Amino acid sequence: MEKAIENYNKILSDGYDKYFGIYADYVVSQAGEAIDRFLKEKGDTYFKCDIIEKISCCRGCYFEQGDGSKACQHCELRICDKITSPYGDFSEYHNKTQPCPPDFSGRGLEPKEGRAHQSIFWSLRDNKKNDFWNDIVSETGVPQEKIKFGNRKTWNAVETDRGCILNGVWSREYCQYFWHWFNVPLTHNFQEDDVLNPKTDVKKALDTIGGLKDTLFEIEMEISAGTFDGIAEDVVDAVSLPIFLVEEAVKSMEEVVKLAKKIEEAEKKTFIMNFLMAVFFLLPAIGSSLGSLGLTTLGRIFIGIGEAGALGQGIYDVVQDPKSAPFLIFDLILGAGALRDVAKVGRAAQIRRDMKPEAVGKLSTAIQGRLGSIDKVVDRSRWAPQVCKL
Repeated sequence: MEKAIENYNKILSDGYDKYFGIYADYVVSQAGEAIDRFLKEKGDTYFKCDIIEKISCCRGCYFEQGDGSKACQHCELRICDKITSPYGDFSEYHNKTQPCPPDFSGRGLEPKEGRAHQSIFWSLRDNKKNDFWNDIVSETGVPQEKIKFGNRKTWNAVETDRGCILNGVWSREYCQYFWHWFNVPLTHNFQEDDVLNPKTDVKKALDTIGGLKDTLFEIEMEISAGTFDGIAEDVVDAVSLPIFLVEEAVKSMEEVVKLAKKIEEAEKKTFIMNFLMAVFFLLPAIGSSLGSLGLTTLGRIFIGIGEAGALGQGIYDVVQDPKSAPFLIFDLILGAGALRDVAKVGRAAQIRRDMKPEAVGKLSTAIQGRLGSIDKVVDRSRWAPQVCKL
């Protein structure tokens, strides 16, 4: 453990800032998508929406879509009287107050490829403003002062003519009908320096864990001399998982170092995954989840990198939950004299023993294998004076 902490601290003092810069650049490049995803997932919680709906002739709509089709819920019979050509159609476009994404229940047409083509006018609910700002800043990592409200296209405006493209969305009324979101949050001058850096929390975690070193050495000497008045097996079980978590954090950071030397775009997601895992493995040591540290953004980025992040989903789930086993174990064994407290060490050891193999495997298959090796050689009989079976 001492060597692992030493290696991590060395990286923190020489190279970390460069690696964080790569991560921060990735966060900035993904910020627009993060806000877009936030609106698609939680828009209806914070906004009221007016949707520009196509109002068509009911007879024509039923003929095309089928009688009683949901797609015809905004049709009107009066429109039929305005059709003058036997080959033509006539439609009007009106704003309809409806739920915001992800609720499409009020839409006349289902989203195409997951993207509703109707334009939307968004309006932030007055009674939700504080919650909105707290949530969007936490999930996207973009500070409030780096977000402004504006208009944007949501997809290729294939149903908008060249005149709209050249002259602007407000040049003709029908230019507004499709593929636009109005009055939505957008990034504004968001740069790498604005990204929250977990370096201080990582350093605090390493310093906290490092405090175990001297006590563990003393206990080891007492066990060897036969003067230890606690239960040696409990100590082994209590400290093994925390030590292995630290070592996994170091391995992840060492992978970051390797990738950073010649990082290609295809490898960037793997780089980001390792960088975040190198942070996540240490957070239980300071007893703080992602949310309590204001590091929710790290979790969103982790989820957003897709398949690469699936490998580390277990440790991500752990740092989301301050009541998970690693948090509880760290809480019991850290602090002045904690490893001398037989009751605390015993509780920590029992929590570790109660962890199911599949739960450990989600943290890391390497940790699962190493704990399995300990299980094979440690005699957990509370009356056995030795640590290992002879």
